[in-house]
Amino acid sequence: MSDSGTRDRERLPTRTVAAQSSTGWQTKFFLREKSRPTVEKHRLLGEAFAAWLREPVDADGARLVFDGFAGAGAFAARDEEITPAIADARCGSPLLLLRWAQHLAQARPLRFVFAEKNAVNFTRLCAAVGDFLEQPTAATYVAPMGRVDIEHTSFEACAARLLALPKSASAPGSLFSFVDPYSYDGLRCATLVALAARGALTVHVAAEAICTKLLSAGGASLRQTKRMDLLFGEVDAWTTLRQLAASLPAQQVKKLVAETMQRGLQTHDGVESSRLAALRDGDTFLLTARGRSQRARLART
Repeated sequence: MSDSGTRDRERLPTRTVAAQSSTGWQTKFFLREKSRPTVEKHRLLGEAFAAWLREPVDADGARLVFDGFAGAGAFAARDEEITPAIADARCGSPLLLLRWAQHLAQARPLRFVFAEKNAVNFTRLCAAVGDFLEQPTAATYVAPMGRVDIEHTSFEACAARLLALPKSASAPGSLFSFVDPYSYDGLRCATLVALAARGALTVHVAAEAICTKLLSAGGASLRQTKRMDLLFGEVDAWTTLRQLAASLPAQQVKKLVAETMQRGLQTHDGVESSRLAALRDGDTFLLTARGRSQRARLART
């Protein structure tokens, strides 16, 4: 869940919604629902998560679920309690992943790792997960669906630590990653490829935000060019995009940005397949990628 959740709350009107609890009672509260593209993003994320859970895995022990930009965890007021009965319209990606795991029976435990660099969001995320699990606020929880670790760190730092886990805990198929960045500075294609190679990766591509940077005067700087080439995984990718963007309609530039990110993933041997879906607003895309299973890798050798 990125800071797009904040924008959604500011833009949309308040309305009353009733949430049904597992015991049958209803509680009414005021909410600001997510935008339609955000709802669609979460629907596609849920489909990708369920598909990954159904796949056989080569690893022993717990499978990892990683949300690298977890945000505050929920679309809610600063002092609002997040109960297990909270409507899906209020849940950010961390709570949705926990909720989906509750409803999908698992033969083996899951381990959730939620990373959030912003100190305020980290504090709110710990409280939101605690409220959702009906446990005192903490950074680590033990729940029926598995262990939950909330880390006050950057996406790249947390991803590097997960990718460095012993081989038995990081075999192909053992990791599901969701990457919904609020900034692309420092985000590297190499990290996304490594995450995809371990299982399944879903990336929210805010193409409009990247295009704004692409067309700005500052986008031509050497520093910005190096950063964005790391994101796309290709030398001169950013310069080429800037040249093409000068003569293309804005909507085509957005699609081209998303397709360039997809190509950066797909050209690596560890990634078996990828899919790009445009969300309703046409400004953002959801990119999913799957790594090759151990059996598929052996078959290619």
